[in-house]
Amino acid sequence: MNGTFEIQLETLRHKFRERAAMQSDTLERLLSVLEGDSIRTGAQKEIQQIAHSLAGAGGTFGFLGISARAAALEDLVSEIFELPALASACQSLISEIRRAPLRGND
Repeated sequence: MNGTFEIQLETLRHKFRERAAMQSDTLERLLSVLEGDSIRTGAQKEIQQIAHSLAGAGGTFGFLGISARAAALEDLVSEIFELPALASACQSLISEIRRAPLRGND
C-alpha cells in the first residue's frame, strides 16, 4: 500500500483507540447507574449507542475483538435484559478495549 495511506490509516486507528478508551469509561459510569437503577432507560439507550458505534468502527479499523464484543452488547441491550448479563457483556467490552493494541487486527 501507499505509505501516505498507511500513515493516514494508522492515525485513524489511533483516534479510534482513544475514542474507544473514553467510551469504556462512559460504559463503566453507565453500568453503575444501571446497578443503582432509577434511570435505566436513558442509560440503556446510551450503552446501545456506544456499542453500535464501536461495533461498526472497530471492524473498520481492524479491532475485531472490540467489534465482536460491542455487537454482542448491542444485541443484548436491544432486548429486555437481565442486569447481570448486561454487566458481564459491558465488562467484557471494557476489558477488550483496555487490552487492545494501538494497531488493529486483534
